[in-house]
Amino acid sequence: MEISQTFYPPRSAGLLVHALLALVSAGGGGFLFWAAMQQEGVNFILLLLAALGVLSLLPLAAYRWYALRGASYRVGRDGLRINWGLRAEDIPLDDIDWLRSAQDFGSRLKLPALRAPGALIGSLVIPDLGRVEFLASDPGRLLLLATRKKVFAISPEDPSAFARAFQEAIEMGSLTPLTARSTLPAAYLQEVWSDRFARALMLSGLVLGVLFLVAVSLAAAGLGPVSIGFDPSGQPLEAVNPERLLLLPVLGLMVYSADLIGGLFLYRREDGPLPAYLLWGSSPLTTILLSIAVLFSL
Repeated sequence: MEISQTFYPPRSAGLLVHALLALVSAGGGGFLFWAAMQQEGVNFILLLLAALGVLSLLPLAAYRWYALRGASYRVGRDGLRINWGLRAEDIPLDDIDWLRSAQDFGSRLKLPALRAPGALIGSLVIPDLGRVEFLASDPGRLLLLATRKKVFAISPEDPSAFARAFQEAIEMGSLTPLTARSTLPAAYLQEVWSDRFARALMLSGLVLGVLFLVAVSLAAAGLGPVSIGFDPSGQPLEAVNPERLLLLPVLGLMVYSADLIGGLFLYRREDGPLPAYLLWGSSPLTTILLSIAVLFSL
């Protein structure tokens, strides 16, 4: 037997579903923004809010796609290692009590309410089992692995092969057992937040973005029609309702959100957090440039 074997959850359907969801969210949000540009007054505001609501699904779909794409279960003589996005679990073999098929528990095993193809994620307290954490993609291939603290529900693409590899690892014994380790997304966010420079960049982008939105909202209430751009010849575009100015701070907050999420992924790079710093630092700069654009429109 190899020192370790890596198994993957079924991914094709889940990757396709979440990629389509991300595309629908981006396309639907873009269409609603375009529709908002064709409206005035209350209809403009409502369509703008609807666009933001649809776009809010994009980060969730993108993260679940990313998590499923890199998900794996590695089993060997040193123990079991589970990776699922920002979630990671290292379990020494000595900490594992048993491995059983979910079918052994029949209807007693409840599944998370909010689930989708490729994303059977969540934590439930189930009678006779205690707390069960789901890090799986397919309810039809679930295996339950009990440790001293909780039960993990996983779904390797070939459950039988995983069970055989696990049994062989148990029989061979552990020479250098893994150190028990649990990495949670919240712990990672706390690590980033403890970086003073990163925290300053993220807070400055957020504070400037919110202040920009408040200032434009107050200013638009007392303005008449304004021009919010220039044609190719450099002449101001036709004046429009002042509520259209809200598009600029909303655009700034969208850029901030994208930079915040992108920076969180770049912060993990082995070559250091500089790319994350540059991305987070671009958000305040974007807000300043958009503020200058608003001043030229007044």
